[in-house]
Formats: sequence, structure tokens, C-alpha cells
Amino acid sequence: MTSADGQSGQAIMLPRFFMLASIFFVAAGICTLCWAVGRGGLPLRSIEAPLRLADGESLTFRFSMIQSSNHYVEIAVPDTSADLRSALLEISGNVRLMADGQSLTQTDLPSSVRHTQGNAAIVVLEFHSSPLTPYTLVTKLNRVPEAVAGKEGKVKVELASYEIEEVGLIFYSGVACLILGAGLGVVAARREKRKHSL
Repeated sequence: MTSADGQSGQAIMLPRFFMLASIFFVAAGICTLCWAVGRGGLPLRSIEAPLRLADGESLTFRFSMIQSSNHYVEIAVPDTSADLRSALLEISGNVRLMADGQSLTQTDLPSSVRHTQGNAAIVVLEFHSSPLTPYTLVTKLNRVPEAVAGKEGKVKVELASYEIEEVGLIFYSGVACLILGAGLGVVAARREKRKHSL
């Protein structure tokens, strides 16, 4: 085989290689993104409902999630002072999560306190959501300390922070695969065009 034949064969194989690599990375990127979005890799607004912090207050609201992932249920207050954080731990009451009329989990207040974007929040419970399942959350406050009595709080259902970190990494890996696949596709197209122009 002559050197010209070898170069010709290489010219034919390279565009095919780049095109196959492009298809592989694009497919991998799409599959990775679909998995990550289903697990919460696509940031969505938290579900929330207002709750006045007072003795005897209660709140029942229904919601559903499009993601299968772990979520926190919190009672949040727009304040992060040390006194308020201590007061939140003195709230007594209970929270119950139901689906299809069946109780999934129930917990008594208080619980742990965390801070997010200018809010102090009681992390009431954690659960793993099923897509499009109708949930009912029932929150009852028995006793609220004076330091937070009368404040307007919120009951929030949001993606667990560790899910955002772990799944977010996979989400951006999928984006990188798509970009790489698109780049290889451009290279393959240009080499194919150059081959036909010779």
C-alpha cells in the first residue's frame, strides 16, 4: 500500500471517529442531564406557605414534586439573630407528612436550626419524594416563646442541601459532555467538508 493510500484511509477514518465520539458524548450528556434533573440537579423554587408563629396555630397544605430526591421540611423566619435561633428551639408542636391519606412520617418540635439566605429555620423532617405524588403537610404549633411570638414565618419544602451539591456536580458534567460532543461534531463536519473539497 502506498503512502498516498494510507493518508487517504486516514482522512476517511478521522471524520468517522470524530462523529462517533460526538454522538457518544452527546448521548452521554443527555442521559446524565435527564438523570440529574430527575434527582434535583435543576434548581427549582422551594414550595412554601405562610405560618404565623403563635400558640395553637396550625397549617395544612398540599403539594407535589416533579423530582425524585431528598427534601427538607422547614419552618423559616426572616431573622438570624442568636436570640431568635435559641427561641426557635423552644417551639413545641408537631408536623405530619401524608400521602394518599396515609401518614408517612411525623415528628415533634423542636428540631435542629440551620441558616439559609438571611433566614433561620427549624429543620423539621427530611423525606424522599416520589414524582407527582400528592402530599399533605400538617403543621401544628402548641407553644411559641415570646421572642418569636407573632412573627410571620413560612413552612418550606426544599431540596436537601447535600442533594444540590452532589447531583449538581453530575448535572454540570452532563453539560460538559454536551459541549464536548457538539465540539467534536463541528470538527467532524469540517473534516468531512475538507475531504470532499480535495
